[in-house]
Amino acid sequence: MAICIGSNIALGGYNKIGYRINDELVSLYEPAYQDKDIAIFFEGKILNGEKDFSSGQSIATLYRKLGKNFLNYLDGYYGIIIIDHINNSIFMCHDADGVEQIFYVITSQGERQFIISNDVREIVKFQKPKVNEDMLSQYFLHGHIESSDTLFKGIKKLLLLETLENVGGRWLFERYQYDNLLKTDIANGITVERSKSTLYTIMRDQTKSLLRNSINAGCLLSGGVDSSFVQCLLLENGFRNSYSGGYKPVGRENKYALQVAKILDTNHSCWDISADELLNAMRDGVQSCGMPFVYLGEAMQTYIFQKISSKKDGDRVIFGGEMGDSVMGLNLGIDSFFPRVCSQYTPKYIKNFITKYFMGKTNWNELQILNDEQIEVILNKKTHIEQLCRVLKCFQERGLVSEQLYIANFGENVTMEEKITRFRALCGEGMLRIVGTQYQIAKDNNLFFAQPFCNHKLVEFLFSVPNEIRAKHCISKYLTKSLLSDHLPEKLVFRNKICNTVPFSNYFENSENFNNIISEIKESKYSTYFVNLEKFVDDLIRESKSANVINGDLIHLISFHMWYKQFIAN
Repeated sequence: MAICIGSNIALGGYNKIGYRINDELVSLYEPAYQDKDIAIFFEGKILNGEKDFSSGQSIATLYRKLGKNFLNYLDGYYGIIIIDHINNSIFMCHDADGVEQIFYVITSQGERQFIISNDVREIVKFQKPKVNEDMLSQYFLHGHIESSDTLFKGIKKLLLLETLENVGGRWLFERYQYDNLLKTDIANGITVERSKSTLYTIMRDQTKSLLRNSINAGCLLSGGVDSSFVQCLLLENGFRNSYSGGYKPVGRENKYALQVAKILDTNHSCWDISADELLNAMRDGVQSCGMPFVYLGEAMQTYIFQKISSKKDGDRVIFGGEMGDSVMGLNLGIDSFFPRVCSQYTPKYIKNFITKYFMGKTNWNELQILNDEQIEVILNKKTHIEQLCRVLKCFQERGLVSEQLYIANFGENVTMEEKITRFRALCGEGMLRIVGTQYQIAKDNNLFFAQPFCNHKLVEFLFSVPNEIRAKHCISKYLTKSLLSDHLPEKLVFRNKICNTVPFSNYFENSENFNNIISEIKESKYSTYFVNLEKFVDDLIRESKSANVINGDLIHLISFHMWYKQFIAN
């Protein structure tokens, strides 16, 4: 789906049917619906109960009747562009959960010339891509970009709850409300059992909607609480397939996925993936989504998507537990604020120190319990750690995080839209970008990636539940775990969370592909973006060797290199 306005934009070389206004080529694609007054370009899947609105004509009918307020009556994953000839306007929007993304360019020739697409690669076809140097520091600091900018210079993206309209040549950004989407029955005396029942109902209905008309479906099973809960919902609907991946030759990292699959009696497929295969999958994934990755887990999922897609008569709808941590816990842990200091790849001794330092239970003079190498690593992060703790303290003073759990608590006099807007900001654009990235990669492999936790109705409900119920006994995701304990042993469900970190020694260290990429990075043309790129890379490799976990910044750099090589250098 791509829309282009402006005669100065080169459109040659694409043998596709186009959509024209006054003999000017506007789109290389036919609209989902058109008549003399309106043209609807639509991508995605709309999931409104038993009714099917996934057609251009249905959207046109709603738009004519309700105007832009038609968004309040749509659920699902969708990107929509509407050309309204009567009002001389173009309106674009995407789903409230940000799964289907919208990118746009307003060219330098004037506001009447622009390009809109749900696939950033379509936009790159029309102009020579350049690196957005202003955003590089943010990408390498966080692994993603929080604003509407992207790493492509001049290409922007719609943010969550944002619409963009061009009326008579003037651009108008708007935020839309959550009217009529959910009428949650929340009384002052809400109980754990009522909360569990409502949570189950929302997730059950969302799963059924995502499964509509599906013949085959499976689940990406990590063995964690969220994906295991989604797997149970699929089993209720008669779908038994599950998938996971491990790292070869260091042994299977996903032992909990195998345990859960055995207990639930799923048809489980597990692939042991070498470092070379994982890096090849990363390259393919970056090519599919047109953006560098945030986490290496995206490469693992790309590999699994490719394997599922290659199966004859295999599943075409794949479920995952994405956003489960952020939505169900509504927790703002230290890795949500400053991923450069603390991410899922950070060694446990660093996380423990940051937590104790923030809570005033240790200081910089009490590092003697660590070995010399660990002390050096922590001291190198001293400035970032102090900055992180100042941010956490600020949120704590405003009542946004608790000392023990860092749970979101926005107060009683804050509107639902404000709560959700703050949740998006605190959760981080990075997690929401991952959701859209994985969805796009799945599409490129002819799969539909269903993510039932990525659901604005669920977020609204959970914001209505008091912290003491949502995290009873100081247990994050208590409601989900309590429901899941009906299907799995409590010891397995309530265990401490263990991230599937990616090993360095005997994995990447011995990979010929990895070593070739590192050599290319050190000799790359973009080395001018860094003070000393070669030293930066050597430091990241040294830290990775020390912790035997590949450094998150090194993943960002490798992913950026693949993106630069595919989209900028070529």
